[in-house]
Amino acid sequence: MNCPQLSSTSERVLPDSPEETVMMQAATLFDIINARDFTEMPVVLSETAVLDFPKTPLITGRNRIVTFFKALFRRFPELHFDVVRVLSQDKWTAVHWRNRGTDRDGNIYENEGVTLIRMEDGVITDITDFFKSTEKF
Repeated sequence: MNCPQLSSTSERVLPDSPEETVMMQAATLFDIINARDFTEMPVVLSETAVLDFPKTPLITGRNRIVTFFKALFRRFPELHFDVVRVLSQDKWTAVHWRNRGTDRDGNIYENEGVTLIRMEDGVITDITDFFKSTEKF
């Protein structure tokens, strides 16, 4: 399968396939996260979306997911994600990312991981995160 590499900072082009559509929507989620756009985030999530994040209970519902990200950015006021690669098959997309920032005490934080994203009817229904270091959580 031809899987173009997309960057959350890359120029958007019209997709050629359903997989490319899903990949672009996944990259858009990282644009929203980097912009801390809490008004746009609920638009891309289904009402019953689920976030499976390491060392936390399962987070269910778009409003709770938005609340989670607000809390995350209070803990890490400077945190930026760079999308390395995006692969897609059917309704699932895997986003390989690296991030860097500082926590609220000014300590440097870096990590790398993969986020699996499931799309249904143009919105995100499932987000599952896997990353190298969970010591800060």
